[in-house]
Amino acid sequence: MLIFSGFMAANLFTPVKIGQVSILLLGYYLLIHSLFLLFTTLLINILAILFTSNVSFMIVEGISLFGVAVFCLMGNYFVTQDEFLPQYTWMLKLNPIAHLIFSVHGSSIERLNCLINVNGISFDLNLSVFVYLAGIVIVMISGCYAYHNYSVYKSIKVVANDTAAIEYGSANYDINELLKEV
Repeated sequence: MLIFSGFMAANLFTPVKIGQVSILLLGYYLLIHSLFLLFTTLLINILAILFTSNVSFMIVEGISLFGVAVFCLMGNYFVTQDEFLPQYTWMLKLNPIAHLIFSVHGSSIERLNCLINVNGISFDLNLSVFVYLAGIVIVMISGCYAYHNYSVYKSIKVVANDTAAIEYGSANYDINELLKEV
């Protein structure tokens, strides 16, 4: 819906033509941003196994904000006359936020490359897809390890009263084990 409303707003000021390259760019946009959202959501949930959900959210979003800050600093210090210094491309490729910015990307598809590669950086869109897929696989493997090797629900608050009711927590617990701890 947001993309459609942006398209309609742009169409008010200039004629917008939709072609094969535009649809391909939209596909890459949706894929890369969806993978980023899946990666961050999985990471928050996996860290919530080890910490509380508030702490895990702050960790992941803190890293994301750090990536934004580094990206902005790179623009101030590593760009001369609108040209990115090629010796710092590796720093750009390590930043997870830079993978979301299409103007620093390139493509092996020449017609698509003309639209997005404004700085002449060899930073392919497929690399961003691969990086997020690899990150998702690593987070999922780490999550399986954390789930099987840590007490997942240590942070559940249990209050035992006359009926031994669980007042706060999750359904994924063994009531007998919880009552032994109380």
